[in-house]
Amino acid sequence: MPSPKTDDRFARYRLRHERGLPPHPAGPRVVGWLAANAGQIGPVCRYDLTREPVLIFDWTAGSADLAELEALPDKAAQTDRAMARIREAGAVAGIGRYREPRGIYRTDSYATADSDERRTVHMGIDIFFPAGEEILAPLDGRVHLVADNAADGDYGPLVILEHATGEGDCFFTLYGHLSPETLDHARPGAAVRRGDVIGWCGAPPRNGNWVPHLHFQIILDLLDRGADIEGVVRRSEVGVWEGLFPNPNLILRIPAAVDCALEDGAGEPAHGPAAMGV
Repeated sequence: MPSPKTDDRFARYRLRHERGLPPHPAGPRVVGWLAANAGQIGPVCRYDLTREPVLIFDWTAGSADLAELEALPDKAAQTDRAMARIREAGAVAGIGRYREPRGIYRTDSYATADSDERRTVHMGIDIFFPAGEEILAPLDGRVHLVADNAADGDYGPLVILEHATGEGDCFFTLYGHLSPETLDHARPGAAVRRGDVIGWCGAPPRNGNWVPHLHFQIILDLLDRGADIEGVVRRSEVGVWEGLFPNPNLILRIPAAVDCALEDGAGEPAHGPAAMGV
């Protein structure tokens, strides 16, 4: 559970947001540094997502993509269908969007103290591909932590890397839903270089019991929560959280609509129509 100290820190971020300031003071500097150094950022997998085709999935409540998957009897069938959709679209990977309001977070871990509002808004970008795909460090840094969040619907095995900008601002990248082999491979405190293998995409049920994919997220403050840092947040707090969890496409640089504009309605991408492919 968050400590009073952590709650105070989040309250300060919320106050800054309410005053029209960036929730995290270093946020604009980190975002600017990532944008200015895009050419020095590597991929998180063997595919060049800046050039190769991807299939954008829509996991919002009532979407055709979600209805198709949930009509299937089990995770094996869901996995087979998701991977077939990617192949049929001629894509190298499927993409789950940033800031997407979803109806799939039904376990107790997504409940909040406010019984009227669950955590539903996804603050990472998902990259769907088969289990076993290598996951790569896109930037130099060090392994901050390795953990196994084994509860159903959680991250499963995950890795968090720590990085620093040229100006010395610290930020983190999170890699969730990995394979158990990752837990013996990534070592906390170890230095990593861009392109190093830090783990492998996991399979259900050990990856948190999800269709195989990488959950990728940028984090400015872990809020002393470590491996329990949120990947899904309350819709009423998105404005604060997006100041702490910038758009992961700053690193991935996928040239497609990979983020949702909540003010435009659930499921509407922020920069044009989703490339559904099939």
